[in-house]
Amino acid sequence: MQRIIRAIGPYFLIVLSCLTLGFGPPVLTDSDLGGVRLYPHQIEAIAALAMPEVTAQAAIVSDMASGQILAEKNAHQRLAPASTTKLATALVALQRGQLEEQVIVHESALIGGAKMGLSPSQTVTLEELLYGLLLRSGNDAATAIAQHIGGSVDGFVEMMNQEAENLGLTATHFANPHGLDAPDHYSSAYDLMIMARQALADPTFAEIVSTQQYTFRGRRLNNRNELLGNYRGADGVKTGTTAGAGECLVASATRDGHQVLVVILGSEDRYGDALTLLDYYFDNYAWYSLEIGSGPLNRFQDSEGLWRTFGLQDKAEVFLPRWQGALLRCFRQVNEERAVEAPEPVGMAFFYAGPWPQAQLPLYIMEDYVPK
Repeated sequence: MQRIIRAIGPYFLIVLSCLTLGFGPPVLTDSDLGGVRLYPHQIEAIAALAMPEVTAQAAIVSDMASGQILAEKNAHQRLAPASTTKLATALVALQRGQLEEQVIVHESALIGGAKMGLSPSQTVTLEELLYGLLLRSGNDAATAIAQHIGGSVDGFVEMMNQEAENLGLTATHFANPHGLDAPDHYSSAYDLMIMARQALADPTFAEIVSTQQYTFRGRRLNNRNELLGNYRGADGVKTGTTAGAGECLVASATRDGHQVLVVILGSEDRYGDALTLLDYYFDNYAWYSLEIGSGPLNRFQDSEGLWRTFGLQDKAEVFLPRWQGALLRCFRQVNEERAVEAPEPVGMAFFYAGPWPQAQLPLYIMEDYVPK
């Protein structure tokens, strides 16, 4: 209960201040940006922004485009990451290798656990190994990649730790490229979120982790991420399970061009937790287009007596809680004292969600207006 109170504390203060204004339609004027009134359902929506209950020991939810962290639980705690480690393995491999490189598989790469089906002295491409690494979660693929890129497993692990340092990950240290439990092998939900964001920026990585099935030398490799094909918009990224780590999952989903990223560590039900957190994002947050609408407020008569229509030149969006999106308003400031050439901004549009400023965008002449 104390954790829930701490989570909704800031929102409760906002609600309390709004309650003093009474209920009714949202009110916004140029002179009084503080006159916000909320409906009861909006207050309920604010309370729903608290971190939902999950079985995971640590978890985090973030919006990919804005980088905004929306909810978290023990996000900086050092925990065993299991095969989510392979995010770093793939990231380093893509940075330092070429997909078409030929890799000779050494017998020492055929370690226990999950395998993609490699054979001693077999020659495969780095691209094939990456599919085996990220779909099948092959420990043999991870080791073969490490030996090829790093010259040895230890050399590759040094590269992984250097990449973690480059990304500013303070709760991460790797002892191997596959994620099997080791005393000095750990990460955090927050650090894995940062690593996944970096990896998903690579189109090759993003394509691989969204693939449900890949054929390797006549053998089908099915993606272990059960969200793919079963949750609308699911498009990545990596599962992991060991005795020490429990059930782990880094998951992403994209709807209407916007992607959410969820990290779950030490879960008793990673897919149940993932569904809870993904639904939390889509139910409570959204991207809103910034538009000024149409009508008489978007035209004026310049100093030469010409009627001008103005508008936004580029499309823009803002990320908001859904309750706040209902309060989104635009205020215009236009220079009507001089003639303005089309390429030159004529003023500014200021966007607010209630009293909270969101963006300001230049206004441009779009066309001349001929009064009827």
